[in-house]
Amino acid sequence: MSGSVHDDSVSAIFADRTAELCDISRFLHDTISQDLVALSFTLSQLQTMALNASARTEVESALRMLDRCCREVRLIGSMLAPPSISDITLDAAIAQLAQFLRDETDIPVTLDLDPVPPLQEESQLLLIASVQMWFARAIRHRAGRSICVRLRGRPKKVFLGLEMSPPPAGALAGWTVLRERARAHGGDFSIESNSGRMIASVSLPEGSGA
Repeated sequence: MSGSVHDDSVSAIFADRTAELCDISRFLHDTISQDLVALSFTLSQLQTMALNASARTEVESALRMLDRCCREVRLIGSMLAPPSISDITLDAAIAQLAQFLRDETDIPVTLDLDPVPPLQEESQLLLIASVQMWFARAIRHRAGRSICVRLRGRPKKVFLGLEMSPPPAGALAGWTVLRERARAHGGDFSIESNSGRMIASVSLPEGSGA
């Protein structure tokens, strides 16, 4: 009984965390992102009205900075909110996240994804959340980093492997919720780091997520 209560508690924490991150993503889009778009339009208008080359150069520099800010907001919003998994497979959802990261940053992402047996929704969200957090770490510490994501269907198990080179500072902190959620499903989340790279693996039994 105590184990079941603990599992339910961890599940509730994970659900609350997912909902909170989605709310933050919506907030970024509905407020800061919209304000940045409006500011970009205003600066563009000012650039056309500038009377001298020096003023136009200053506005152009501000527009470039604003473009970077818009790109960062889009990146963080994408990493916070999980992609819809109602009509796409797990490997397609991971590929979608990776493509967005490639398009918006200079971070190399290598994918080695196999189709896997269907998983229940919470298990899929757990694996996607692991990928999102991995990508978010790379975004925050992006200089010279590269990522590899592997997805495998083993006998009665689904395995997700994540690598990042070189490891960011504080690489091993911040994974408690994902680790506990994986254990509650009868799976495992492990992570290690050395001077050259950080490696994590998530394994879940088929049909987990109840």
